[in-house]
Amino acid sequence: MEEGEIAQGEPSAAPKSPPVVYLSLFIPLQPPSVNALYQIIFSRRKVELKPEVRTFKTRLKQYIPPTKLDSVSLLKLTIRLYGDWYYKNGKVKKADLSNYEKVIQDALCEQIGQDDALIWEKHTRKVQSPNRVGIEICLQSLDSTPDTIS
Repeated sequence: MEEGEIAQGEPSAAPKSPPVVYLSLFIPLQPPSVNALYQIIFSRRKVELKPEVRTFKTRLKQYIPPTKLDSVSLLKLTIRLYGDWYYKNGKVKKADLSNYEKVIQDALCEQIGQDDALIWEKHTRKVQSPNRVGIEICLQSLDSTPDTIS
């Protein structure tokens, strides 16, 4: 059989429907400079978000509109952080991508009333952009069947 040829009797792949985009927006906020999200208050035996992270999360939620999702959809989340990620001397600024991702994901899911366990696929990246600072968020339905292992 030649490459790309389908054997007689084999079912062809069903056409995929395009993913549903629930939310796509740019938020003109500069994330706080944090390498640790939480502070420990030993006197009260409590762990909580640092004040600057809590403020950022509250401000972020103000930009996220109410969004209605299909009943229980698995989701794909794409986050792009635009900013100047280098010092003047050329060294990379310490900006922990996973911490930003966690705060943004939590704010988004809290604001739209969805469990973040429904996020099945996630892509986050920094974009070097000294003249455009902010956060781009795209939330859409998962356009494929989740991977399984037998």
